Amino acid sequence: NLSATWAVDELPKKLTLDASTGTISGKPSKAGEYTLNVTATTSAGVSSATVLLSIKEKPTKASISTSKLTQITIGSAVTDKLVYKGTEPVTFAFPEGLPEGMAFDSSTAAFSGVPTKAGNFVIKATASNIVNTLTEKEPSVKKIKLVVKGLAPVIKDIEAFPDGIVGKEYETYQVQLASGTSPDTWSASGLPKGLDINTSGEIAGTPEKAGSFKVKITGKNNG
Repeated sequence: NLSATWAVDELPKKLTLDASTGTISGKPSKAGEYTLNVTATTSAGVSSATVLLSIKEKPTKASISTSKLTQITIGSAVTDKLVYKGTEPVTFAFPEGLPEGMAFDSSTAAFSGVPTKAGNFVIKATASNIVNTLTEKEPSVKKIKLVVKGLAPVIKDIEAFPDGIVGKEYETYQVQLASGTSPDTWSASGLPKGLDINTSGEIAGTPEKAGSFKVKITGKNNG
């Protein structure tokens, strides 16, 4: 075997060549494409070759910075994407906590669909890239608070409530909606003592006083 002495005309900064082994080592300080003219000299002669050296930027960890998806009305179409940074390609896991009716495309980081249920939701989005693979670090996690607003409830007209008898349990009456989302809270003013309205919009109880009463029913939700 012939031992060779290696040489290269110019290396990127912070890289060095071991002339006895031909090993290039170090920590390059600048990314770029470099054309190297490498020469090996032995007792038998000289050989040279042109080699392309590609130095990439140091990869940055994937992280989700924000999402414009903060509030939407039930029944409305969702069109929004996660805002993120980090070395591509970035991989997304399917988010936890999506409201019913919504979907997520992990290849484009886009939300879609039409939410069918009102409420307050916390969506847990996860992103990872090559940094996680090289360092075995946990993926980046972002919790997104989303409010799905209900449609304002419209109570169906009530001509008259069923009659009641003092001291006798009143036949439960269910208030109906003409449109909108079922209210989060119900209230009723003017009911005779002993009757009340529950969280489902049902009037029940045992009336304690006879008479005619003017009752106002109110339903409220986060819409």
